[in-house]
Amino acid sequence: IITVSVLIGFIFAPLGCLVLWKRYVYFGDGLAHASMFAGIVSAISGLPVFYAGLLSSSLFAFIIFKLRSNSGNSAAIGLTTSIMISLSLVLAYSYPGQINVTKYLVGDIISASSQDIKLLFFILSFTPVLYSSFSIVSIFIIII
Repeated sequence: IITVSVLIGFIFAPLGCLVLWKRYVYFGDGLAHASMFAGIVSAISGLPVFYAGLLSSSLFAFIIFKLRSNSGNSAAIGLTTSIMISLSLVLAYSYPGQINVTKYLVGDIISASSQDIKLLFFILSFTPVLYSSFSIVSIFIIII
């Protein structure tokens, strides 16, 4: 449990700084609702949670970046959050015996396996590269 918690902290701490720097106020809330949508889609379709998460986060980012030019960052994230949680609940209640919604709302870090820890180490190995490339692009955009 401690290993998983530390790995998650190392992966997402820089993301928190990036979110504050770019002034995405409701980003954490929206990302949580997008991950709930990923869990529901995974449970319904049988798709691994990792791939459902990629699909869900791509949809989340696409909707935010399409809406933010018209309404600003916070409004776009708030609207996207509402869309994701609504879709999640509609899908969850459409298949009542198949999905335990509280599992996706609260999470279950105790059931993390060694495969999950390996995946977190893999993601952590690419985290500095992703954040440094994002910072360089952001600084270049600010200069221009």
